[in-house]
Amino acid sequence: MYKHVLAATDFSDLGSKALLRAADLAVELEAKLTLLHVVGEADTPNAMYGAHEARQIVERLEQAHNAARGQMAADAPHCEVALEVRVGNASDQILQLAVEKQADVIVIASNGQKGLTRWLLGSTADRVVRGADCDVLVVS
Repeated sequence: MYKHVLAATDFSDLGSKALLRAADLAVELEAKLTLLHVVGEADTPNAMYGAHEARQIVERLEQAHNAARGQMAADAPHCEVALEVRVGNASDQILQLAVEKQADVIVIASNGQKGLTRWLLGSTADRVVRGADCDVLVVS
């Protein structure tokens, strides 16, 4: 069914839960797994700050990769896992990578906001669900 699972994370607890769900799905379906973190442009005000933050992001993504590989190792040692870090608007970058990599499903965490707050602020998950050309699994 799905051959490529794209999992986006913001490194929150819920984002980590989404990564683990994506790893489970990739193992179950013997699919490729791509882990993605998007850094907002406002979060990279200068090159020096950006380089420091990039190192931290890569370390966190490698930890997520190791956790996913550890979870997948016993059940699906042949599954491929890739890492991506992008800069820009989170929903735009998630949707763009999904098209570029021909992802069959995007796994993303909900932001946990409900009611009026969610409506006023919107959410990355909402924009991804509305804009995706593939299936989207929202983990809450």
